[in-house]
Amino acid sequence: MPSESFQMLKTEGYFEGHRAVISTHIDQARSFILVAMAWFTDRSLFDQLLRKASEGVQVHVLIHNDDINNTSGIDYGRMNGKNSELHFIADGKRTMHHKFCVIDGLTVLHGSYNWTYQAMANYENLTVTQGDIDFAA
Repeated sequence: MPSESFQMLKTEGYFEGHRAVISTHIDQARSFILVAMAWFTDRSLFDQLLRKASEGVQVHVLIHNDDINNTSGIDYGRMNGKNSELHFIADGKRTMHHKFCVIDGLTVLHGSYNWTYQAMANYENLTVTQGDIDFAA
């Protein structure tokens, strides 16, 4: 039988209430959060990541360098401070399609859901996989 440090693998799919699910998992972060997101215009989630960084959680964000993000009104430069950094990737001609978030090396949020206001109105999916350190790696 596994030791008591064994974590049960759990995968759940969501087709609504994405922001609440994401927010709950961000709140639970204790060590680090890595976000790779094509489009990230949801100011509420952005501000929540900044709060986690102020609590000592390492926050790293990669987003697509394009007009959607560049005209979002979010001051992404605020993410480049103590315990946090944000990088624009891709050159604007090619699309960065990735959408995932790794939390503490144990939880992965992934699927078609971008962290945008528009995605809340779309039929997107979000899958949460917990306890699979190989997948999280």
